Amino acid sequence: MFTHILIPTDFSPAAWKAVEVGLNLSDQYECEISILHIYPVASRFSNEGSHEELIPKLDEVKEHMIKLSDDLRKDEKTIINNLVVPGNIEQQLLDFVSQNSFDLVIVGVNSSGEDNSPGSHTAKLIEESDTPVLVIPNSYT
Repeated sequence: MFTHILIPTDFSPAAWKAVEVGLNLSDQYECEISILHIYPVASRFSNEGSHEELIPKLDEVKEHMIKLSDDLRKDEKTIINNLVVPGNIEQQLLDFVSQNSFDLVIVGVNSSGEDNSPGSHTAKLIEESDTPVLVIPNSYT
């Protein structure tokens, strides 16, 4: 039985499929859903953008997450938490999962190949997390 599910999102179509699966499980098990977006504060490919420049964009993402959660809420029983955390995506995700009590993490795979191989963030989560990870391929219907 599930009581609390985490769904990391980058707002991609594959992440949306993971949200749909999570909502279906929430209906079935009446469990709480947390949708997490990790806002990258630095790119490994660029040194552009100071912390001060990122704050307005971070606020926009937070507002987007609030609207998304409100739109997804089917009724008053549905509990959807929206979380926006700045940081390194891979490390922040691992830390967030290990520091909180989730029964399941649902991740959408953004594969550009035909094999739907998980990306490095997802692979690292599967390898290092003690929480079960359900991977939803981008070809899932």
